Amino acid sequence: MIGNLEDKVVELRQQSNEFQRRSADCNAENLLSRLEEEVKINQYLASEKQPKEINEAKAYLEDLTRIANQPALTYSYLSQLNQKLREKQEEICRLIEKHMTESDPSEDKAMIFRQHANIVANRKASTASTLAE
Repeated sequence: MIGNLEDKVVELRQQSNEFQRRSADCNAENLLSRLEEEVKINQYLASEKQPKEINEAKAYLEDLTRIANQPALTYSYLSQLNQKLREKQEEICRLIEKHMTESDPSEDKAMIFRQHANIVANRKASTASTLAE
């Protein structure tokens, strides 16, 4: 109990010292300068900072609204996209094969081996993507 009272006395002394310090600084010029500084801060907040934050929040809200209004990605939709991707990859492989077979084979004797390696690599990539799903 005595310890609590001593703590209370220390706290009251600190408050008393703080009040004395404040009263010493309390004149008209100091009060006016503090108020002017506070007004400047409030003007900055009202004219620059808050409108910027409001615009950022509006842009964020618009992004969230746009995302929320988009249809949900379902498993069937993702499956369709994956199927289309596989079809396009196969089409690319066919076009590459066609291009390689139509090019002049006399240009390079190793062309056949490159074609075969490219075909195998493309099929391997296609199979890997299928297995990854």
